[in-house]
Amino acid sequence: MSNEEKDQEENASLLRSTSTVDEGQNIILMKKGDYSVHILVEEVKSLIQLDENHNPYPIVKLTVFNQSKRTEKTKTECVNYIYDEHFYFDKANLTVEQLDSSKIIIEVFDSKNSRKRKDFFGICEFDLQYIYSMKNHTLKNHWLALSNPESKDMTKVRGYLKLSISVLHDSDPRVELKSDPDSINCFVPSQIKVEYQQLKIYLMRIEEVPDMDSTLTKDKKNRPADPFVEFHYFGLKLKSKVAENIKDVARWNQIINIPVQVPYVSQKIVLLVMDYDRTINDDNIGSYEIDINDITGPVNKYKDFR
Repeated sequence: MSNEEKDQEENASLLRSTSTVDEGQNIILMKKGDYSVHILVEEVKSLIQLDENHNPYPIVKLTVFNQSKRTEKTKTECVNYIYDEHFYFDKANLTVEQLDSSKIIIEVFDSKNSRKRKDFFGICEFDLQYIYSMKNHTLKNHWLALSNPESKDMTKVRGYLKLSISVLHDSDPRVELKSDPDSINCFVPSQIKVEYQQLKIYLMRIEEVPDMDSTLTKDKKNRPADPFVEFHYFGLKLKSKVAENIKDVARWNQIINIPVQVPYVSQKIVLLVMDYDRTINDDNIGSYEIDINDITGPVNKYKDFR
């Protein structure tokens, strides 16, 4: 294995390690009684096209205690959509045997193209016991990689659903569920084969970098900034080398490799341009955001950027 292949595998392993639910959690036994299940459906992302003629009209169906509820119908075609909808399911006098067999069933499908279950984006389920054994009996702000076990290729990721779930006994303290746009937790079902691509960003130069010491303090040193760039993506933080500033021009001529999971859970790469300081905290010169779709889409907006 080459050094480049080793680097890619190490980066992919790091991304995988930040993208799984803790499967080593301790099981907490559920006692009989009254239970409530609260589900916050936050958003969907990167849904595939089930019909090549249009993007989907995604809808999420939740079934708990033999009750089914659905999110609102989207009014336009979309592959990304924010719901931020809360759903509540209550059941009284549950026995231990009933609790052992109770499940939360989640189905995501295209409301305009849902004739067959094999066309769904994802059909998955959680045992109540599994959620109840988590901290505060809650699964918070997790992305769920969607796959359909009834499709021809059950290993294919068909999109992502972000949600929070709490399972509480009547005697348990209430838990507030709210959306977190910055969450990077991702649950990947065992049947899915996660694919990664290596995104290469060519970092060339920066011009007219300000003297941050003179800008932020009263000390007028007239010292050129020593810039470097931090790349933030889905829990990863990568740094470029520090470039020497000569006559208001600093050059890196460096390639930054970022492993991205396909399809993309997060489309946003944040670049922070920093001034390296050997004695105190580094100064933030500025920031910039890149949408991965602007690189991987039909037209690469940065291909000929100089």
